[in-house]
Amino acid sequence: MTTLTDYATINGTSVPTSRMGLDPVRVFSIPSYDNSRTPEVSIPTEIGSSKSRVDSPCVLVSKLNPRIPRIWLVEDPDARTYCSPEFLQVVPKNADLQLRYLYYLMWANASAIERSVKGTTGSHQRVGRDDVLRLDVFVPPLPEQKAIATTLGALDDKIESNRRASNLERKLAIATLSVGPERIRVGRIASLSKGLSYKGAGLDDGSSAGAQPMLNLANFTTTGALKAAGMKYYTGDFRPKHRLATWDLVTANTDLTQQREILGRGLLVPPTLDGALHTHHTSKVQFFDHEELALVLWAQIQSPAFRERAKGFATGTTVTALPAEAILDFEISVPADLDRSLDRSRALIEHSWHLEAETARLVQTRDALLPELLSGRIRVLPEVPA
Repeated sequence: MTTLTDYATINGTSVPTSRMGLDPVRVFSIPSYDNSRTPEVSIPTEIGSSKSRVDSPCVLVSKLNPRIPRIWLVEDPDARTYCSPEFLQVVPKNADLQLRYLYYLMWANASAIERSVKGTTGSHQRVGRDDVLRLDVFVPPLPEQKAIATTLGALDDKIESNRRASNLERKLAIATLSVGPERIRVGRIASLSKGLSYKGAGLDDGSSAGAQPMLNLANFTTTGALKAAGMKYYTGDFRPKHRLATWDLVTANTDLTQQREILGRGLLVPPTLDGALHTHHTSKVQFFDHEELALVLWAQIQSPAFRERAKGFATGTTVTALPAEAILDFEISVPADLDRSLDRSRALIEHSWHLEAETARLVQTRDALLPELLSGRIRVLPEVPA
């Protein structure tokens, strides 16, 4: 074992937006990581604060709240590539450390990074530059590094392929259900039912007998997908009305930031979460009849028009809330050939769920291999050319 500082350094130069020029720039930010792991493309005049220039291939490691690991491989930065100053740019010092191996090395040390946090509250914990460089690491010969990175990379490539296909299927389902000649006010066919106002003492890491998965704000994304990594688990009391069923539509009635990107977003409950709970920061759309229109509403609350509506209805200066009428007074457009549109959209969404379930299994396999390979307990021999 050796320390990371023998093989890597941390770079980063702060650049104010006034020195970024006028052309679009690529920004690796914490919100873009959380939403899609795809960097934002922005006009510098629309960026609100200084960013760090990414001058060379690196691994980005989030300083902020490392209990939620955010580790990003940047292989092809150019002169217009930046990142949030909340990321550390970890860069190999020389050719003795392969970049992709460094990426997996950071993931293997995510728990060690979390243990080194500074700060007294969960919302203000940060890891320091020197804490990362002091990590104990296993660095085998370069051919073995490449073999390990190739093994784990094959799993990650399939995970990423599934993620992209699933996102495209959701987009197609949304497009299929987004327009139609008949308009119906949501409040005429449905009401909103808030989730469980839970007690902190009942929260669990999911390992206790009887712990129930509980959907919350961390599960919402800007794409209509469900982010499983944000799941809470609960062992306390609840009522039957707080349970969810497959295909239920759940909306976010609160946003913890003033960006309001999650406020009013919706997600559909997959079969893997049938019977799960949901928190009081979310609302289930309870249909009186025409339950099939849940898919139509889910598709149309992703639209730019509804996004502006939700932001306009938002109340609160720190934590923003969405009044029920923002959704209940909203009018959906029912597709002309509703049955056909629903059949097509259901098939797309079901297949996206299948891909996500497969991805979860691949992630389990990768995460089981990661500490074994990156500690040297399992060795991978490089391929010998025939």
